[in-house]
Amino acid sequence: MTRMTLTLAALTLIACNDGGETNCDAAAMASVSIAIIDADGNAVAPTSITFTLDGGEERDADCMNDDCSEAVAGWEEPGEFVITARYEADVEGDPCCWYNDSITETITIEQDECHVAGQSLDLVLDPTQMICADATDECG
Repeated sequence: MTRMTLTLAALTLIACNDGGETNCDAAAMASVSIAIIDADGNAVAPTSITFTLDGGEERDADCMNDDCSEAVAGWEEPGEFVITARYEADVEGDPCCWYNDSITETITIEQDECHVAGQSLDLVLDPTQMICADATDECG
């Protein structure tokens, strides 16, 4: 499911009847729709996307596509979300270096009459950011 589909679904969830009353449905709204991208706006497949809600236990976000570059943190859950995306990969041929980047963002989700007021969040990771360990006998 793409971010556009989630947004369109959000727009169709609440309807008012002629009497001005709100009719809620049973659909589950995404609390936070997440896109993982690089600085150029290209999708990045993260190693992990986790979140906490109101300081609770860390949970995995739900991947919405094959490479998890689109994900959802929470369904119908209001509160303060702390979302962390990580990217790690080995550098081919160099056991002393690896690619590593992470980002953490905080976003607050409110509850409306029927559903959460879901938000979209773009997290930017740099898949070319490299870390190298000090040279040792085991490192080339």
